[in-house]
Amino acid sequence: MNNKTFLVFIFIFFLTFNFNELLADSKNENTILLNGENYIVKVDFDSYPIKLGEQFIDIKIDYRENTEIKFNGNVEVYFNTPDKNKRYRFFALKLPETESLYKATHTFKEPGEWMIEIYIDDKNISENFIFFVSVNNPAITAFKHGYLVMLLVVLFIVVAFVKLSFEAKSKK
Repeated sequence: MNNKTFLVFIFIFFLTFNFNELLADSKNENTILLNGENYIVKVDFDSYPIKLGEQFIDIKIDYRENTEIKFNGNVEVYFNTPDKNKRYRFFALKLPETESLYKATHTFKEPGEWMIEIYIDDKNISENFIFFVSVNNPAITAFKHGYLVMLLVVLFIVVAFVKLSFEAKSKK
């Protein structure tokens, strides 16, 4: 097999990957804005589109009437599975050096439309927000046997290097 045929096989090998999956981790808009009677809530997901696995969530809360006052209350987050069989409850934690920014995390274990509820309470005013997010299957980076793919890539590079070095030595 000559070098041109070898390069054609490499080219065909890399064309077999689905480029939509490879580009799925690009940054899209990941902010969800929730307007309530008393609060304005911005929910940011760590990565978008949301995939199976652990997801970090930022929740920023402002009062609707006076944005100068900073929220300092309790934030509970409920994650409902797509089939509504399980409901997970978490308390979002306030970062100490920030104003009105809360952090939460959840591990999505199944794809589908998850219903997320955010319950906000500051001892005087409480409000509940509900929204849905679509959770997708992971891209090729979370492939169950991804280590085999990476091993094949490394093996391919080593074999190509050895082959090229032997050809270079034989032409001298």
